[in-house]
Amino acid sequence: MDDRTENLTLHFVTEDDLAEVARTWPADHHPLSEAEAREAIAYMRENYKRNTKGWIRHICLAVCREKRPGTIMGWCGLDGSRNPAEPEIFILLDEAYRNRGWMGDLCSDVEFICT
Repeated sequence: MDDRTENLTLHFVTEDDLAEVARTWPADHHPLSEAEAREAIAYMRENYKRNTKGWIRHICLAVCREKRPGTIMGWCGLDGSRNPAEPEIFILLDEAYRNRGWMGDLCSDVEFICT
């Protein structure tokens, strides 16, 4: 599933994103091995299956610029690990993409996707 704003694309990661997941996950930017990146993708995809309407465990979406859809600039989504009935929005962007006005678009987009 992809969702697009004027400038951004949010999508659930797949094996096609392996190299970018290895480069950008976790958000503290310690590059992962290929095996670790596969585990991270499997973990995210398993979490997707656990979510139901009104009960969000965790939804993690890759954030890409529309002009560069293959480059992950960060992560966003909903985290319901504390309270699945009231998940919290999270946004983790690479330093190069911070302070550029993406937050409003991302918050609106996450809310739209997850409702």
